[in-house]
Amino acid sequence: MAANHDLGERGWSSSRFAATMAANDDLGERGWSRSRFAATMAAEPGWSRSRLSGSWAARKPLARYHHSPVMATAQTTALAVERREPAGSRAARRLRREGSVPGVLYGGGEDPVAFRVDARLLRNTLAHAGAVLELSVGGDTGTPVVVKDISRHPVTGDTVHIDLLRVRLDVAISATVVLDLTGADDSPGVKEGGVLEQVTRELTIEALPTDIPDAIHHDVSAMVIGDTLTLDAVTPPRGVTLLDDPETVIATLSPPRLQLEEEPGIEEETELVAEGEAPAEEGAGEEAAGESEGGEEGE
Repeated sequence: MAANHDLGERGWSSSRFAATMAANDDLGERGWSRSRFAATMAAEPGWSRSRLSGSWAARKPLARYHHSPVMATAQTTALAVERREPAGSRAARRLRREGSVPGVLYGGGEDPVAFRVDARLLRNTLAHAGAVLELSVGGDTGTPVVVKDISRHPVTGDTVHIDLLRVRLDVAISATVVLDLTGADDSPGVKEGGVLEQVTRELTIEALPTDIPDAIHHDVSAMVIGDTLTLDAVTPPRGVTLLDDPETVIATLSPPRLQLEEEPGIEEETELVAEGEAPAEEGAGEEAAGESEGGEEGE
Protein backbone atom coordinates (compact mmCIF):
# COMPACT_ATOMS: atom_id res chain seq x y z
CA MET A 1 0.00 0.00 0.00
CA ALA A 2 3.00 2.32 0.46
CA ALA A 3 3.39 2.47 -3.32
CA ASN A 4 -0.15 3.83 -3.71
CA HIS A 5 0.11 6.87 -1.41
CA ASP A 6 -0.43 9.26 -4.31
CA LEU A 7 -3.76 7.76 -5.40
CA GLY A 8 -5.59 11.04 -4.94
CA GLU A 9 -3.05 12.87 -7.07
CA ARG A 10 -3.28 10.28 -9.85
CA GLY A 11 -7.00 10.76 -10.39
CA TRP A 12 -8.35 7.66 -8.62
CA SER A 13 -12.08 8.11 -8.27
CA SER A 14 -14.09 6.50 -5.51
CA SER A 15 -15.76 4.09 -7.92
CA ARG A 16 -12.45 3.11 -9.49
CA PHE A 17 -10.91 2.56 -6.07
CA ALA A 18 -13.90 0.46 -4.92
CA ALA A 19 -13.59 -1.72 -8.03
CA THR A 20 -9.88 -2.15 -7.39
CA MET A 21 -10.45 -3.05 -3.76
CA ALA A 22 -13.17 -5.55 -4.69
CA ALA A 23 -10.64 -7.39 -6.85
CA ASN A 24 -8.09 -7.56 -4.00
CA ASP A 25 -9.78 -10.19 -1.86
CA ASP A 26 -6.54 -11.01 -0.12
CA LEU A 27 -6.18 -7.59 1.51
CA GLY A 28 -7.71 -8.79 4.75
CA GLU A 29 -5.32 -11.72 4.84
CA ARG A 30 -2.38 -9.30 4.82
CA GLY A 31 -3.36 -7.70 8.12
CA TRP A 32 -4.99 -4.54 6.71
CA SER A 33 -8.06 -3.78 8.78
CA ARG A 34 -10.63 -1.23 7.71
CA SER A 35 -9.60 1.24 10.43
CA ARG A 36 -5.88 0.86 9.71
CA PHE A 37 -6.38 1.37 5.99
CA ALA A 38 -8.60 4.42 6.52
CA ALA A 39 -6.13 6.00 8.93
CA THR A 40 -3.27 5.43 6.49
CA MET A 41 -4.99 6.74 3.36
CA ALA A 42 -7.01 9.58 4.92
CA ALA A 43 -3.83 11.65 5.19
CA GLU A 44 -3.33 11.57 1.42
CA PRO A 45 -4.58 14.38 -0.87
CA GLY A 46 -8.21 14.06 -1.89
CA TRP A 47 -9.06 11.11 0.36
CA SER A 48 -11.24 11.68 3.44
CA ARG A 49 -11.99 9.03 6.08
CA SER A 50 -15.68 8.92 5.14
CA ARG A 51 -14.85 8.52 1.45
CA LEU A 52 -12.43 5.70 2.23
CA SER A 53 -14.97 3.99 4.48
CA GLY A 54 -17.49 4.03 1.65
CA SER A 55 -14.93 2.60 -0.75
CA TRP A 56 -14.03 -0.19 1.68
CA ALA A 57 -17.70 -1.02 2.25
CA ALA A 58 -18.09 -1.51 -1.50
CA ARG A 59 -15.68 -4.45 -1.41
CA LYS A 60 -17.11 -7.89 -2.02
CA PRO A 61 -17.08 -10.05 1.14
CA LEU A 62 -14.87 -13.12 1.21
CA ALA A 63 -17.44 -15.89 1.05
CA ARG A 64 -14.89 -18.56 1.88
CA TYR A 65 -14.53 -17.19 5.42
CA HIS A 66 -18.22 -17.30 6.26
CA HIS A 67 -19.29 -20.74 7.43
CA SER A 68 -22.80 -21.47 8.62
CA PRO A 69 -22.75 -23.14 12.06
CA VAL A 70 -23.81 -26.78 12.01
CA MET A 71 -26.23 -26.66 14.90
CA ALA A 72 -29.93 -26.33 15.62
CA THR A 73 -31.09 -22.74 15.81
CA ALA A 74 -34.37 -20.88 15.83
CA GLN A 75 -33.72 -20.02 12.18
CA THR A 76 -34.66 -22.62 9.62
CA THR A 77 -32.97 -23.49 6.34
CA ALA A 78 -35.08 -23.45 3.18
CA LEU A 79 -35.25 -26.51 0.96
CA ALA A 80 -37.22 -26.55 -2.30
CA VAL A 81 -38.34 -29.91 -3.73
CA GLU A 82 -40.54 -31.08 -6.60
CA ARG A 83 -43.57 -33.33 -6.46
CA ARG A 84 -43.36 -36.77 -8.00
CA GLU A 85 -45.73 -39.58 -8.64
CA PRO A 86 -45.39 -42.47 -6.19
CA ALA A 87 -43.77 -45.35 -8.08
CA GLY A 88 -41.77 -48.49 -7.52
CA SER A 89 -38.09 -49.20 -7.11
CA ARG A 90 -37.42 -48.98 -10.86
CA ALA A 91 -38.58 -45.36 -10.97
CA ALA A 92 -36.55 -44.60 -7.84
CA ARG A 93 -33.39 -45.99 -9.46
CA ARG A 94 -34.05 -43.84 -12.51
CA LEU A 95 -34.30 -40.74 -10.31
CA ARG A 96 -30.99 -41.55 -8.68
CA ARG A 97 -29.30 -41.97 -12.06
CA GLU A 98 -30.58 -38.49 -12.93
CA GLY A 99 -28.96 -37.04 -9.80
CA SER A 100 -32.10 -36.81 -7.65
CA VAL A 101 -33.12 -38.37 -4.34
CA PRO A 102 -36.69 -39.64 -3.83
CA GLY A 103 -38.45 -38.79 -0.59
CA VAL A 104 -41.78 -38.72 1.24
CA LEU A 105 -43.26 -36.04 3.51
CA TYR A 106 -45.38 -37.31 6.42
CA GLY A 107 -47.27 -36.00 9.43
CA GLY A 108 -49.22 -32.88 10.24
CA GLY A 109 -52.57 -34.61 9.82
CA GLU A 110 -52.18 -34.46 6.03
CA ASP A 111 -51.68 -37.09 3.36
CA PRO A 112 -48.12 -38.17 2.57
CA VAL A 113 -46.49 -36.30 -0.31
CA ALA A 114 -43.91 -37.94 -2.57
CA PHE A 115 -41.17 -35.61 -3.79
CA ARG A 116 -37.79 -35.52 -5.48
CA VAL A 117 -34.83 -33.29 -4.64
CA ASP A 118 -31.46 -32.67 -6.24
CA ALA A 119 -28.88 -34.85 -4.50
CA ARG A 120 -26.21 -32.14 -4.30
CA LEU A 121 -28.68 -29.56 -2.97
CA LEU A 122 -29.90 -31.99 -0.32
CA ARG A 123 -26.36 -32.87 0.76
CA ASN A 124 -25.33 -29.22 1.14
CA THR A 125 -28.56 -28.31 2.94
CA LEU A 126 -28.27 -31.10 5.49
CA ALA A 127 -24.59 -30.28 6.08
CA HIS A 128 -25.29 -26.65 7.02
CA ALA A 129 -28.82 -26.79 8.44
CA GLY A 130 -30.06 -27.20 11.96
CA ALA A 131 -32.71 -29.63 13.10
CA VAL A 132 -35.55 -27.81 11.31
CA LEU A 133 -35.94 -27.30 7.58
CA GLU A 134 -38.37 -24.97 5.82
CA LEU A 135 -39.68 -27.28 3.09
CA SER A 136 -41.38 -25.95 -0.05
CA VAL A 137 -42.99 -28.56 -2.30
CA GLY A 138 -43.58 -27.49 -5.88
CA GLY A 139 -43.45 -23.78 -5.03
CA ASP A 140 -46.01 -24.00 -2.19
CA THR A 141 -45.65 -22.08 1.05
CA GLY A 142 -42.86 -23.45 3.20
CA THR A 143 -43.66 -25.69 6.15
CA PRO A 144 -41.32 -26.63 9.04
CA VAL A 145 -40.11 -30.24 8.87
CA VAL A 146 -37.49 -32.45 10.49
CA VAL A 147 -35.65 -35.45 9.11
CA LYS A 148 -37.50 -38.63 10.05
CA ASP A 149 -35.25 -41.17 8.36
CA ILE A 150 -32.40 -41.29 5.85
CA SER A 151 -31.39 -44.35 3.84
CA ARG A 152 -27.81 -44.41 2.58
CA HIS A 153 -25.91 -46.54 0.11
CA PRO A 154 -23.95 -49.21 2.04
CA VAL A 155 -20.75 -48.59 0.06
CA THR A 156 -20.70 -44.95 -1.08
CA GLY A 157 -22.72 -43.51 1.81
CA ASP A 158 -24.81 -41.41 -0.60
CA THR A 159 -28.41 -40.67 0.37
CA VAL A 160 -30.77 -42.92 -1.60
CA HIS A 161 -34.04 -41.99 0.16
CA ILE A 162 -35.23 -39.50 2.75
CA ASP A 163 -38.37 -39.21 4.89
CA LEU A 164 -39.40 -35.84 6.33
CA LEU A 165 -41.93 -35.11 9.07
CA ARG A 166 -44.10 -32.00 9.42
CA VAL A 167 -43.78 -30.39 12.86
CA ARG A 168 -45.03 -27.44 14.87
CA LEU A 169 -42.34 -25.25 16.32
CA ASP A 170 -44.27 -24.85 19.60
CA VAL A 171 -44.79 -28.60 20.22
CA ALA A 172 -42.04 -30.85 21.61
CA ILE A 173 -41.14 -33.96 19.60
CA SER A 174 -38.99 -37.04 20.15
CA ALA A 175 -35.71 -37.37 18.32
CA THR A 176 -32.47 -39.35 18.34
CA VAL A 177 -29.16 -37.53 18.77
CA VAL A 178 -25.53 -38.60 18.89
CA LEU A 179 -23.71 -38.85 22.24
CA ASP A 180 -20.16 -37.49 22.01
CA LEU A 181 -17.71 -38.34 24.80
CA THR A 182 -14.93 -35.77 25.18
CA GLY A 183 -11.70 -35.67 27.19
CA ALA A 184 -11.01 -39.40 26.98
CA ASP A 185 -7.27 -38.93 26.41
CA ASP A 186 -7.01 -36.80 29.59
CA SER A 187 -8.69 -39.31 31.91
CA PRO A 188 -6.40 -40.93 34.51
CA GLY A 189 -7.66 -44.41 33.60
CA VAL A 190 -6.74 -44.05 29.92
CA LYS A 191 -3.32 -42.64 30.83
CA GLU A 192 -2.68 -45.73 32.95
CA GLY A 193 -3.44 -47.96 29.98
CA GLY A 194 -7.12 -48.60 30.64
CA VAL A 195 -9.56 -49.26 27.80
CA LEU A 196 -12.50 -46.86 27.44
CA GLU A 197 -15.45 -48.48 25.68
CA GLN A 198 -18.49 -46.43 24.67
CA VAL A 199 -21.52 -48.69 24.97
CA THR A 200 -24.28 -46.22 24.02
CA ARG A 201 -23.74 -43.88 21.09
CA GLU A 202 -27.24 -42.45 20.54
CA LEU A 203 -29.80 -41.01 22.94
CA THR A 204 -33.54 -40.51 22.63
CA ILE A 205 -34.60 -37.01 23.63
CA GLU A 206 -37.66 -34.78 23.71
CA ALA A 207 -37.45 -31.09 22.84
CA LEU A 208 -38.92 -28.36 20.71
CA PRO A 209 -37.83 -28.74 17.07
CA THR A 210 -35.63 -25.65 17.31
CA ASP A 211 -33.96 -26.91 20.52
CA ILE A 212 -32.82 -30.27 19.14
CA PRO A 213 -28.99 -30.32 19.21
CA ASP A 214 -26.77 -32.02 16.68
CA ALA A 215 -25.10 -33.94 19.52
CA ILE A 216 -24.94 -34.13 23.31
CA HIS A 217 -21.41 -33.83 24.69
CA HIS A 218 -20.20 -35.33 27.97
CA ASP A 219 -16.78 -34.96 29.56
CA VAL A 220 -15.13 -38.22 30.69
CA SER A 221 -11.74 -36.76 31.63
CA ALA A 222 -12.27 -37.73 35.30
CA MET A 223 -12.91 -41.44 34.73
CA VAL A 224 -10.55 -43.95 36.36
CA ILE A 225 -10.06 -47.67 35.82
CA GLY A 226 -13.13 -49.59 36.95
CA ASP A 227 -15.60 -46.73 36.45
CA THR A 228 -18.97 -47.29 34.77
CA LEU A 229 -20.75 -44.24 33.33
CA THR A 230 -24.56 -44.28 33.27
CA LEU A 231 -27.06 -41.94 31.68
CA ASP A 232 -27.98 -40.21 34.94
CA ALA A 233 -24.53 -38.58 34.91
CA VAL A 234 -25.18 -36.90 31.54
CA THR A 235 -26.51 -33.33 31.66
CA PRO A 236 -28.62 -32.46 28.60
CA PRO A 237 -28.73 -28.95 27.12
CA ARG A 238 -31.39 -26.52 28.25
CA GLY A 239 -34.82 -27.41 26.91
CA VAL A 240 -33.86 -31.04 26.22
CA THR A 241 -35.24 -34.04 28.15
CA LEU A 242 -33.57 -37.45 28.10
CA LEU A 243 -36.12 -40.25 27.57
CA ASP A 244 -33.88 -43.30 28.01
CA ASP A 245 -33.53 -45.24 31.28
CA PRO A 246 -31.24 -43.30 33.68
CA GLU A 247 -29.43 -46.58 34.46
CA THR A 248 -28.45 -47.08 30.84
CA VAL A 249 -24.72 -47.79 30.64
CA ILE A 250 -22.95 -45.17 28.56
CA ALA A 251 -19.31 -46.22 28.86
CA THR A 252 -16.92 -48.37 30.88
CA LEU A 253 -13.22 -48.02 31.63
CA SER A 254 -11.62 -51.46 31.98
CA PRO A 255 -8.12 -52.42 33.20
CA PRO A 256 -5.43 -52.90 30.56
CA ARG A 257 -5.58 -56.24 28.82
CA LEU A 258 -2.50 -58.44 29.24
CA GLN A 259 -1.10 -60.05 26.09
CA LEU A 260 0.10 -63.57 26.90
CA GLU A 261 2.47 -65.49 24.66
CA GLU A 262 0.52 -68.03 22.68
CA GLU A 263 1.50 -71.67 23.17
CA PRO A 264 2.22 -73.73 20.07
CA GLY A 265 -1.02 -74.93 18.63
CA ILE A 266 -2.00 -78.40 17.55
CA GLU A 267 -1.21 -77.60 13.95
CA GLU A 268 2.34 -76.50 14.83
CA GLU A 269 2.92 -79.67 16.87
CA THR A 270 1.58 -81.79 14.00
CA GLU A 271 4.00 -80.09 11.61
CA LEU A 272 6.94 -80.75 13.96
CA VAL A 273 6.01 -84.43 14.28
CA ALA A 274 5.59 -84.73 10.55
CA GLU A 275 9.02 -83.21 9.94
CA GLY A 276 10.56 -85.68 12.42
CA GLU A 277 8.92 -88.70 10.77
CA ALA A 278 9.90 -87.70 7.26
CA PRO A 279 13.62 -88.66 7.56
CA ALA A 280 12.71 -91.99 9.17
CA GLU A 281 10.41 -92.81 6.31
CA GLU A 282 13.11 -91.91 3.80
CA GLY A 283 15.62 -94.17 5.63
CA ALA A 284 13.19 -97.08 5.66
CA GLY A 285 12.58 -96.59 1.96
CA GLU A 286 16.29 -96.68 1.16
CA GLU A 287 16.76 -99.81 3.32
CA ALA A 288 13.93 -101.60 1.52
CA ALA A 289 15.40 -100.64 -1.83
CA GLY A 290 18.79 -102.09 -0.77
CA GLU A 291 17.24 -105.42 0.24
CA SER A 292 15.42 -105.59 -3.07
CA GLU A 293 18.61 -105.05 -5.04
CA GLY A 294 20.41 -107.72 -2.94
CA GLY A 295 17.72 -110.27 -3.67
CA GLU A 296 17.99 -109.66 -7.41
CA GLU A 297 21.77 -110.19 -7.32
CA GLY A 298 21.36 -113.50 -5.42
CA GLU A 299 19.11 -114.79 -8.11
